[in-house]
Formats: sequence, structure tokens, C-alpha cells
Amino acid sequence: LLQSVWKIAIFYMLWALYNKYLGGRPQELGHVSFGLLALTSYLEKRYLAMGACGLVVLNFAVVIPLVVSKGPAGLAKIIWKDTSPMSLAWAYTFTFYILSNVALWSYVLYTLYSGVVGRARSSSSSSEGGAEYEPIQHQQEGIL
Repeated sequence: LLQSVWKIAIFYMLWALYNKYLGGRPQELGHVSFGLLALTSYLEKRYLAMGACGLVVLNFAVVIPLVVSKGPAGLAKIIWKDTSPMSLAWAYTFTFYILSNVALWSYVLYTLYSGVVGRARSSSSSSEGGAEYEPIQHQQEGIL
């Protein structure tokens, strides 16, 4: 999991840096939390990655009270100063973006916490609800 997380975190970190320095959003701080998550995941420091992932969840979650209190239309009015169809489309997309990222990174945090990914399962662990892994045997045949 950590080897996948650091690659995704690098993308989000670069996107946050773009928003901060080229996108006109100097208050953007996502590069800090995603940078920490990328570094700790790359180094395979599970517990530090959990802390960085919690920070990522927090960064997304702090926006939820604003979205809930104002709703997407109110959010569009605050950000774009109007409620045109384009502003509303942005507000609903942004709302979905925030909620889906809270769900995604919360699940990553839970998975890191539980330690399920990367733990070898024996045949006796199938009673814990996990399935045994059997490698797929490929037969080398012609394409046609």
C-alpha cells in the first residue's frame, strides 16, 4: 500500500504546488501534508505515514462545515460571487471532490492502521474473513 500511496501523494503535492504558485492560491497548504505523506510512504514508515495521512484527512475535512452550512449554492456565491450554472457545477464538483477525498484518505488511514495490506496470510487466516491467494498460472499460447 505504501508504495502506491507515495506515488498518489506526489501527484496531489504537485497539484497543490501548482495551485499555490501558478494557480493564484497563495493560501494553499496541501503540498505540506501530501509532501509528508509522500516522504513517509516512500520510506515505508507506517506510523509516520498514518500521522501524515491523518493530516491529509484533516486538510480536506476542515472545508466540510463550510459546505454543510452554506450548501453548494452558497459556496458558489462565496467563491465566484454568483450562482450561474457554471458556478453551481463547480460547487457541486468541489463538494464531491472534498467528500470523496475524505473517504479515500480515511480508508487509506484505516488500512494503514489495521495493517491488513502487506501482511502475509496463511491458509489458517482464511477463517478471519480473508481469502487465500492463489497465483494465476499463465499458459503461453499464441495470440491468434
